[in-house]
Amino acid sequence: NPNPNPNPNPNPNPNPNQDALRAMRAASPALQEWWPDGESPRSWKGVTWSDDRVQKLDLKGSKLEVLAPQIGQLQALTKLDLDGCPLKELPPEIGQLKALISLELRGCPLKELPPEIGQLQALTGLSLSNSGLKRLPPEIGQLLALTDLGLRDCPLREMPPEIGQLKALTDLRLNRCPLKELPPEFGQLLALTDLELKGCEQLTLAPGA
Repeated sequence: NPNPNPNPNPNPNPNPNQDALRAMRAASPALQEWWPDGESPRSWKGVTWSDDRVQKLDLKGSKLEVLAPQIGQLQALTKLDLDGCPLKELPPEIGQLKALISLELRGCPLKELPPEIGQLQALTGLSLSNSGLKRLPPEIGQLLALTDLGLRDCPLREMPPEIGQLKALTDLRLNRCPLKELPPEFGQLLALTDLELKGCEQLTLAPGA
């Protein structure tokens, strides 16, 4: 009888999340320092497991400069904490994290977010305060579950009109952002209950906002 599978894999991988973490470690000297060689990824610092899948990843305070594309393989990830990491960009694979609820990037020298950020349909909290963010991509408006957006101390000079699509947004922090105007679409944020604008001396509201 002919073999129906001429190229069987003799070693099917039972732990794809562990392989993804190992690949992330191999791509980053900072993670090689953060996660000791020879130890199982199940015991690595800041990694919370649920069965065989990574649920939370806390790399806060590490010296991570590059987030490897394998991050997108952590399909069960609900929280990603990168506060204080010297990250300058996020890989487009970040958009593959369909279960992600919380993304924390405070103090990261990010200049922009990839368009794929809009694919995070489960995201409720996005913290970007004290980052280098100069603009928000239009895709920010696709985050329909987002309730909390932190942008304190960012060099933001304008807000995209798509901000008005965030129908679930309740908390928005823009303290000390050099914004000059909020677009008319800002007036569509009917769920907004907490708006912080301290230190935004140049800010005016467009008609309708």
